[in-house]
Amino acid sequence: MLRRLAFAACLVGAVGARARAEDMILVGPHPFLKENAASVQFLLGTGLGDSFSGRGVGLGYGYMLNGPLWLDLQMNVRAAACSPYGACRALGGSDVELLAGASWRMRTSVPLVPYLRGGAGLVYLYPRSSQSATGLAVRGGVGAKYYIFDWLGFGMEADLSLGHGAFAQDYAGSHTYSVFDIALGMEWQFR
Repeated sequence: MLRRLAFAACLVGAVGARARAEDMILVGPHPFLKENAASVQFLLGTGLGDSFSGRGVGLGYGYMLNGPLWLDLQMNVRAAACSPYGACRALGGSDVELLAGASWRMRTSVPLVPYLRGGAGLVYLYPRSSQSATGLAVRGGVGAKYYIFDWLGFGMEADLSLGHGAFAQDYAGSHTYSVFDIALGMEWQFR
């Protein structure tokens, strides 16, 4: 008899836990209850002209400043990529962006949050055929995240980074830095 009561209590607890988890899934607008956000993205970058390109990882931190306006800190790292249709370009290379800016997050009637973001900062360039260089860059993007819970969202983004690198005299490529990215990622919001 005692085993049956314990089994019934576990069953009721499991059903209650499932109902609570279903209640947490967002169906309406995102509530924006948490002030901090950390994100990770997979970047697929294409260099414009003879600029750098490659796949990489983007890490981000956001802090809600005032309503839809957020502080936006980014670190994007791309590894040099070779074309699948030919040899590696001698003028390509890897890069790291360290940027600070802002994002504007828009509220909708569903848990989809479209946003605009922009930032500026330093870019570190590591070409294959020359010494590394630093430069300044700006980056702007547009994207959307769909939040399953108020603290977890998945999204897609398109970005353009433009800048100028201070390369050594022997670098034969353009000193202009321009990369178009498509990014897929996730975001965790927390207090």
